[in-house]
Amino acid sequence: MAPNPASDLESAYLYNPAAIAIDDKSGSCIAPITAAFISIVGLSWSEGGYSFIRYTKPVLYPTEDYESHGT
Repeated sequence: MAPNPASDLESAYLYNPAAIAIDDKSGSCIAPITAAFISIVGLSWSEGGYSFIRYTKPVLYPTEDYESHGT
């Protein structure tokens, strides 16, 4: 997987994927970095394990001020 420059949620970086297989589907948690350098956790699913469909909303995101400074 690579960052999607067209998405505000993952326009800078994409790292630390973690995968899981459930029956015939594969899921992946991804840690994208936004253009403002804020780390979030996203989710994607695949039926065949190669082409993943990414959710457009984060699963986890900063909720405290000190988590959103991008440092």
